[in-house]
Amino acid sequence: MGGEKTVAIRGGGFNLQLTMADVSNKYPENVAGPYYCDDQCIDCDLCRETAPANFKRNEDGGHSYVYKQPETPEEEALCKEAMEGCPVEAIGNDA
Repeated sequence: MGGEKTVAIRGGGFNLQLTMADVSNKYPENVAGPYYCDDQCIDCDLCRETAPANFKRNEDGGHSYVYKQPETPEEEALCKEAMEGCPVEAIGNDA
């Protein structure tokens, strides 16, 4: 699990840890650029539904990947929405 980014939130009687996407575990199908999907993807389809111009499914591997980096403000906003909505934090942005 080397290279994972973990954010710990403590207080109010609870501890919460969020693990974010890890560039060292990104899928090779991702095109070069800041957005990527890593090996935590559970193939839920959220990113492909949210930003279909940028995310595709690897049919053999059963996961999503970035096939086109955002080129417009609208695509950027949709990729960010997909990243924020990802239930397993498998989408990263190393911008």
